Amino acid sequence: MKEIKLLTVLLLFASIFSCDDSDNGELTVVQVFPEQDAIDVSLDAVIEVTFNRALDQNTLENAIALSNNGSQVSGVISYDSELFKLIFKPNTDLEFKKEYVVELSSVIRDESNNVQTMSSWSFTTLEETTPAKYRVTFNATWSSATHPTDFPSNPHFSGLIGMTHVSATSLFEVGTQATVGIKNMAETGSKNSLTTEIEQMITDGNSQFLISGGGVSLSPGSVSTEFDINFSHPVVSVVSMIAPSPDWFISVHDLSLHVDGKWVQELTESAGSYDSGTDSGTTFTSANQPTDPLENIFLITNSPLGSNGVVVPLGSMTFTR
Repeated sequence: MKEIKLLTVLLLFASIFSCDDSDNGELTVVQVFPEQDAIDVSLDAVIEVTFNRALDQNTLENAIALSNNGSQVSGVISYDSELFKLIFKPNTDLEFKKEYVVELSSVIRDESNNVQTMSSWSFTTLEETTPAKYRVTFNATWSSATHPTDFPSNPHFSGLIGMTHVSATSLFEVGTQATVGIKNMAETGSKNSLTTEIEQMITDGNSQFLISGGGVSLSPGSVSTEFDINFSHPVVSVVSMIAPSPDWFISVHDLSLHVDGKWVQELTESAGSYDSGTDSGTTFTSANQPTDPLENIFLITNSPLGSNGVVVPLGSMTFTR
């Protein structure tokens, strides 16, 4: 009988002193989603904060704030009273590859007026890896007003040609000799050899898509063409012959369209003017004078396109997603 009474007393003491954290007088956060410093978080993520006890629902207005670089994200807050869980659902999808900060209001209380102490944490959304389609528009501005020296009577540009590729590969490099493809494009506007070279780079895995479009029959003027691009080969290069000319061409090259983890919506770059180093003519209409030995490709700074070491761009290329 004494043993039964002793057991009863022990059970009573156990029931009094076996309180878990939910009864220790502290309101604590036991789980958050996304977790602190989580990466590759989905753009449709919903913020969840689970507490160890029931909350005073009168303290939950503006309980969660979500921001990106100081810019507040609007959304709807709800509360699951059975799971003690606060939920914040953004009104729109989050942005690619951005760090978001979640802040909890200091006025959140439980039903016993205990305050929670967690303040904030952050996470980063995933990169944009789906393929994209772009339109490149070459806006040629070359005219007698912009480049009056020795201006030709029929200023034009050959058909656009280029590729999408990895950053370690280039369509051409300043300071190196031109390939046959670059030489033929710069001297005659022909795409054939350069197309073959690009197709070989595609076979080797360094390039992915050929870009080929029309030219500008009379400058000033514009021309557009569309192309596909993938996350694995996010860099673009496009060239076109300056015509007439000995071996001069314009280009926007080695330009990445995937910036800060997402595809850019629109980007405009001035086209540089280059000498392929394959013909020694000095005017737009010079007779053929093959350079022997070949020189390296260089950025043009001299007359007739340049003045005092500066060449006003002959146009620009706009890449629009």
